[in-house]
Amino acid sequence: MARSDSSARSAWPSVPFGLWMLVLLWWAGPGCVSESADVPYVARVGEAELTQEDLQASMIEAAIAIDTSLMREQIIERWVENELLVQEARRRGLHQLPEVRRRMEENERSLLISALLDSLYVREADPPSPADLGVYFQSNRDRFRLVEPYLNIFYVTTATAEQAAEAQRALQQLSSVADSARVDSFLDLSRRLGREPDLAARLATAHLPASRFFPVHPALRTALLETAVGATSEVIEERSAFHVLRMENRAPAGALPELDWIEADLRERLDIEERKQIYRRSVQGLRAAAEARNRLEIRP
Repeated sequence: MARSDSSARSAWPSVPFGLWMLVLLWWAGPGCVSESADVPYVARVGEAELTQEDLQASMIEAAIAIDTSLMREQIIERWVENELLVQEARRRGLHQLPEVRRRMEENERSLLISALLDSLYVREADPPSPADLGVYFQSNRDRFRLVEPYLNIFYVTTATAEQAAEAQRALQQLSSVADSARVDSFLDLSRRLGREPDLAARLATAHLPASRFFPVHPALRTALLETAVGATSEVIEERSAFHVLRMENRAPAGALPELDWIEADLRERLDIEERKQIYRRSVQGLRAAAEARNRLEIRP
């Protein structure tokens, strides 16, 4: 999600982190058990299984600009650790403690509220149209000055040093390619030499906050900061792969963004505003109905 100097807060009731941890113990039971022995799994703790489908869903939700092989390893390891802890907590009978059960019940209320609001939103909300986004952006553009640099890069990760060196030479030659054809030329290069062409395509066609790039690759982050616009980095060997990047554009903090750079952020802002309105209307309607049936009483 893009960031600017203004922020929006959701209308949903907040749930303390500790309660989420407790509800995990409640929900997990024996874990995500596959319905059939034919369902493939990538990790298992006792009878609990992490399926390939579960893993893929988690990877889609994870941050971009990270080696997908490393992402897969981290998600599996986190699932295994959590499942070991959940099963040990249940083995010790912690889910039967009065305080734990009370807090589970409290959290159930929050989950039910969230589920109701989600259903109301799906039924009542309309996604903002391109025209809505354009009007909102133009009316508030100065509020969206960037709080950190936004970058557009060409990035290739390869299996061998020879491929990385070839990619580096090709990236350097892109300076002579017309702007209108440069992205297509890079995408051809990435498909030919790169291990992550889908990731490369996403980075090549978007401007994204600098903080979202390579969160677990310190050498790549250093190269990202040191590479000038139009320049290509040295080949970087890190985490059993070889990396090279070209800096296409860098918009500094404080600059005014283009609409497409922060479109996701604008959609979320408008989405949150509509959710707030739905929340207020729903609560008011439920209150009025309860009062009409004499089912609501607040004593001093």
